[in-house]
Amino acid sequence: MTMSKLKSITSVLAILLLLSPLAATPHEMGPVGPDGREIVCDLPQAEKKHNVGGRDGAGLCVFTSIEYAGRWQHVLPLFDFQKDMTQEDGGGWPDKVDDMLKKYAPSVAYIQDTTGDPKILELALKTGRMPCVTYDGHDCHYSGTIGHMICLVYLDDQYAAVTDNNFPEDEQVTWMTRDEFLARWRGNGGGWTVILLSPPPPPLPHNHK
Repeated sequence: MTMSKLKSITSVLAILLLLSPLAATPHEMGPVGPDGREIVCDLPQAEKKHNVGGRDGAGLCVFTSIEYAGRWQHVLPLFDFQKDMTQEDGGGWPDKVDDMLKKYAPSVAYIQDTTGDPKILELALKTGRMPCVTYDGHDCHYSGTIGHMICLVYLDDQYAAVTDNNFPEDEQVTWMTRDEFLARWRGNGGGWTVILLSPPPPPLPHNHK
């Protein structure tokens, strides 16, 4: 193969990479992602609160994410969970979630898992539930590692989409490949998810012809 042909092939491959649905890095695509995929947990914009700090100033991303899931699944005791948590110190971990849910929403049924197994996320989404997941950054919003929790709103064998309580606008829904998401979920000591067991919202009505 001549050098000119090699350069030509390299140029074509570079162009194809740039034209791929998710070239190189996660980026904002909104509720509709690659090849027309649509997020499965489309919480209305008005229901998405921006992350705030607890009484010590540390973030409440864990509890804001749980409120997102509570609003999506219409779990009334969680509709003001973020506000409740502003009375507490920020930061979150599994034992603290247990303690705070027992304190503020003792009737709520949920599970926590720290194994990093995506099957539990797939099952949650398949049944219409919104998983809250750890996330270590390194995307279009963060240049480095962060300790954060967000909500997973789409996952299949190729792609994933997340809604981030630091960037809660509809158009800021971020899409990435499945492998990129799994790396960010499990990174920085992560692989933790909180899933509410309450039923999902009913499907949108449609007419049968």
